[in-house]
Amino acid sequence: MLTLQEAMDWLGIAECDAVTERILTQLISAADEDLKSKVGNYPQDSQKAKQYMKYWIFVNYADRLGELSNKENSATKQAMDNILFTLRLEIESISN
Repeated sequence: MLTLQEAMDWLGIAECDAVTERILTQLISAADEDLKSKVGNYPQDSQKAKQYMKYWIFVNYADRLGELSNKENSATKQAMDNILFTLRLEIESISN
């Protein structure tokens, strides 16, 4: 699962106050729930799962600040869809 420090690094946040830490922790939890709803249980050490969660957090953190353009949002969604597709294939191959 994605750590708070990994999320901060991805967003370019060197230090955060208690409020930002709480927001990021909630976003990590929500990203985990979203990923599980889409692919089921996933390997906790999966880099693809972490990458999906990083994008999910980025979109929701940036959207909160109104920083994403439609073009950026579309490109990010496409990348997230691609990650989900390959992650589903990996999970299926592990299960079989």
